[in-house]
Amino acid sequence: CTNPRCFAQEKERIIHFVSHKAFNIDGLGEKIVEQLLQSGLIRDAADIFALKQGDLEPLERFAEKSAVNLIVAIEQSKQQPLHRFIYALGIQHVGEETSIDLAQHFSDLKKVQEARREQLEVISEIGPVMAESIANWFVKKENQTLLEKFFKNGVRITKTQNNKNTESQE
Repeated sequence: CTNPRCFAQEKERIIHFVSHKAFNIDGLGEKIVEQLLQSGLIRDAADIFALKQGDLEPLERFAEKSAVNLIVAIEQSKQQPLHRFIYALGIQHVGEETSIDLAQHFSDLKKVQEARREQLEVISEIGPVMAESIANWFVKKENQTLLEKFFKNGVRITKTQNNKNTESQE
């Protein structure tokens, strides 16, 4: 599918977002992501953080306990280090190592968002193609809206300083 907003691509983006190396939301696997999309409860990864127990209980495979467990897992995942958040976004050409490099170089999301291609290329292992991909991702209006939605729904990113996560940002 060449449509970046088709069901299959959105499903894969969300599955990547909740994966172990990204937000690591226990109990939110492929089948549940698909069910949440099909039921209209989520349209993107940011919608996950607005889910309530009552939204889940009517769904197949959900009883009170499983709904509570998933909501708890979602709540626990709301605070993430910057590198995991960047990785979770699924920016083309940006893997786990590049996410770590970006977090260590810029220390907070705002600086990554504002970085121009030339500033990104200064980072070891980031070439022109990757730098352009990163810069383009952050200037797209739909991605800016998605980021705002994450923060509105309670996601918090910890800044990176000397390989340690300290302060929080919105």
